[in-house]
Amino acid sequence: MMRKCHLNTCPVGIATQDPVLRKKFEGMPEHVVNYLMLVAEEVRVLMAKLGFRTLDDAIGCAEALRADPSIRDGMLNFHPVLTPAHLLPDAGKIGQVERRKTYGQDHFMILQPLIDRTLLQDFKMTFRYGETAVSEGRRLSNMHRTVGTLLSHELYKRWGNTLPAGTCHAKVFGTSGQSFGAFTLKGVFLELQGDSQDYFGKGLSGGALAVYPPRGALQAGFKAEANIIIGNTALYGATSGVCFVRGIAAERFGVRNSGAWAVVEGAGDHCCEYMTGGRVVVLGAVGDNVAAGMSGGILWVWDPDGSFRQRSLPSSVDVGSVDPRSPHSAYPQELQDLHKLMQAHHEFTGSTVAEGILRRWPESASEMARVFPVDFMKVAQEAQAAGQPSPFALIDDFLPPLPSNAAAKEARRPPRKNPLALQQPAAPTGEVDIEDVAAIFKKGLRPKKVTEDLDQVVKNYRGFMTLDRAELPKRSEQDRVEDFREILARKDEQQIRTQATRCMDCGTPFCHQSVTTKSGCPLGNLIPEW
Repeated sequence: MMRKCHLNTCPVGIATQDPVLRKKFEGMPEHVVNYLMLVAEEVRVLMAKLGFRTLDDAIGCAEALRADPSIRDGMLNFHPVLTPAHLLPDAGKIGQVERRKTYGQDHFMILQPLIDRTLLQDFKMTFRYGETAVSEGRRLSNMHRTVGTLLSHELYKRWGNTLPAGTCHAKVFGTSGQSFGAFTLKGVFLELQGDSQDYFGKGLSGGALAVYPPRGALQAGFKAEANIIIGNTALYGATSGVCFVRGIAAERFGVRNSGAWAVVEGAGDHCCEYMTGGRVVVLGAVGDNVAAGMSGGILWVWDPDGSFRQRSLPSSVDVGSVDPRSPHSAYPQELQDLHKLMQAHHEFTGSTVAEGILRRWPESASEMARVFPVDFMKVAQEAQAAGQPSPFALIDDFLPPLPSNAAAKEARRPPRKNPLALQQPAAPTGEVDIEDVAAIFKKGLRPKKVTEDLDQVVKNYRGFMTLDRAELPKRSEQDRVEDFREILARKDEQQIRTQATRCMDCGTPFCHQSVTTKSGCPLGNLIPEW
């Protein structure tokens, strides 16, 4: 075991980016195939010794297991573990005893309570037209895990990565469970007023996250910069996006971060371990083993007393100070990016620490210690000397509009896209059917049938706010008096389901028959009969 994976000097060419060392890798796909064939052969031999022809025959046969004689007579009782399921006292009392999976697992009780189900309804206009939307007031508890992941999945299926940053802005409060904002997509902005547990922002994929203590606690004198607000391993494996944490993060903040920009007001041990890209600003103390195995990206630490710059860090990183009068040769836009990060952190979280630093800017920039991987610095300098594109990514694509910049927020609002828009209907003349009266007062510019994302549409009770009423084609009266068959000429299942979602399920009896004060829909939202 060489244990050189973090030094970029792997002698067999696996854990390295050095092209010379990578040529030493001699592995081929055939080697993996051969290994698995040998494993399968050994499994067949072991199964033959036990008397089994297939794995299906072996699954669940606990009677073939034996406890090690050396520990069998000890204090541990292996009998409950080694007893076959069909011999247990309660076997067969509920259902049939099966040795292997015979039907799919029902995840309804797990997936149904997800807060993302509610967020999908809050952002239905974004799904359809790409419009900017804000959801507020959703309360979280520690049972709500992976908040924003399902939302990002559905958004990606509809829009990919084309939504501007901050298009879906969810303001939630409470204590979230693990993996808050995991794999959040670009266009999603999750703002948490409360605290979070481990794996905050895991695999962040272009989204924006902000967390700060409850405003009531801050007004009562709570010091956010002196208390832990998120758990361990935040931003684990993040690839892009922004994250603002008003408070201290526990251990392993930014481990394996490869592109996210983040600000935190303190971090535990192993901060930015194995980091390969992105930017991290720590406005407070950091624990031991900081920047271990860090091969890319930049870490800034607010170090007003100079104690951090006196610490012993790995030789693979260069520790220096930000000079507001002289830009870094490998990173000329350092001061601008650092100020932009600090400004966004202050506006999104209300950080008093960032506010104090910005008030003295740019003089206060000299208090920032910079941790710059040596090899990454050389690559950036060589790229500049050769006139190649800079290896430093930009934050603008992933940063939501700042609260203070209303003009930019309005500029980023995407135009409403409604390919199903209809013309304003003309007022009918002559005798009018009672079901046609309501159409005169409709805008007529909203869709009457939704063919995409229909499953999300039919789950809400406010379709009358976004959908127009549509008539379903009926058979002629001459044909209808001859029989008792369906009155509709043809059934358009998509349109029927779309029209059904206009009902808000208020419970009014016979709501489809009249618009008078005695009966019918209280809002006049007539539903076609079928």
